[in-house]
Amino acid sequence: MPSAFTEIIKDGITFEKFALRCARYFGALVMMRDDPLDAPIPEFKPDPHYAERVESIKQEINALRATTAEQLEAIVEAQYQNELSRYNELVAYTDDLRAKYAAMEEQVNAWTPPTEEHVGLKNFMLSQIADSVNWDCDVYLKKPVRQAPLAYYTERMGALGNQLIQAEKMLESEHKRTADRNKWVRELQESLKPKE
Repeated sequence: MPSAFTEIIKDGITFEKFALRCARYFGALVMMRDDPLDAPIPEFKPDPHYAERVESIKQEINALRATTAEQLEAIVEAQYQNELSRYNELVAYTDDLRAKYAAMEEQVNAWTPPTEEHVGLKNFMLSQIADSVNWDCDVYLKKPVRQAPLAYYTERMGALGNQLIQAEKMLESEHKRTADRNKWVRELQESLKPKE
């Protein structure tokens, strides 16, 4: 029984077309394995995401450099208020959850198992509540602290600088991968041409 690759041999496919069809499951063409087998092999281009990421970080660095002292203070204050709001929500959630666990623990403690065989169930229920309190309620929350605008600026610039270095490395890698894929295809295509 012919495969999707060999079914067209009966129709007189050339060696070159057969090899290029099979090549979709190897090397640089593996990303085309789900495309139609007769889809043309393109010249590969770098994924634009990497260049866009580099540009985005550069724009953020330039915007931060252009920020005035007053704007920095507003950014830091907004960030602090946001963190404080999230902190307060988490504290309220944790307090509410702790109260619900305590209420259930009280009900379990008040329950008298009907037989000795049910005592293990009661102990299991209590251990589950205790474990859940430890995991869900004993969250070590630090109340946020307002950051000084200069400290924020320095920290953010450092983080953006590191992100830019990383993004540029990824962009360079993407260009190399793309060049390698195109080279692999060219070498394959050259090897399939009839020898003179």
